[in-house]
Amino acid sequence: MSICCQAGNVTEGDVQHLTTLCGCAATRFSEVRRRSVANYYILNLAVADELFVLTLPFFCVVTYTADWAFGDAMCRLTYALRETTKYSSLLTLVALSVDRCLATYHRLAHLRGIAVGVGVGAVVWAISLVGAGMPYAVYSRVVQRDGRRSCRVTWPWEGQRAARRAWTYGHLVVGVIAPLLVIAVANALLLRRVRSFAGGLRTHSTSGRLSHRPGQSDSGLRRQRASQNMARLVFAIVIIFVVCHLPYHIIEVRSL
Repeated sequence: MSICCQAGNVTEGDVQHLTTLCGCAATRFSEVRRRSVANYYILNLAVADELFVLTLPFFCVVTYTADWAFGDAMCRLTYALRETTKYSSLLTLVALSVDRCLATYHRLAHLRGIAVGVGVGAVVWAISLVGAGMPYAVYSRVVQRDGRRSCRVTWPWEGQRAARRAWTYGHLVVGVIAPLLVIAVANALLLRRVRSFAGGLRTHSTSGRLSHRPGQSDSGLRRQRASQNMARLVFAIVIIFVVCHLPYHIIEVRSL
């Protein structure tokens, strides 16, 4: 409760902090541009997360006061921004996982160019805005009941159980199941490639036809440890993704 109350009080320090973040982002953009395409995805993810955070004070204040005092326009904008940034982050994570997998295939290096990264980022934002943000911008409105105002989404199929089920399960597939499958498969392929590299180096270093060189066994051991660390990382990525995204959709399904 105290977190929600504090989130609603925007101070001069908060404004300065946000200004500093924007300045740092602008300063670092030229440096990011000169690096790998993965940095574009990371930058895209950071922007989406920052914009998502901007919507939290509104919902925290409403949770604390049980009244929407920001007007109809902010109701539409807040819902649209929240959903757009949520799906932009989700799709960027998918793109980043695929990019990490492609990084191990030298023949597919042309799919990791800077132009590709910029194009993927633009497509991610376009899909998120049109597919997630616009419906909420159109159908969100302020509803007054018992002297209190609330910002809620009134869908045109309100009261139609079949349409609501289709919308809810569609979001479950698009928002959890499909991205989870892509992320899991991409990271599993990445793990397989890393292990194959480690296994090939170990076989090369222990072959009887080759003379033993100092450091070969150490190098193989480092590759093996890197493979084990990668396995833990893949497992952590999948678990964190499920923990962060699945509870919301479970609640939505149970409300049907």
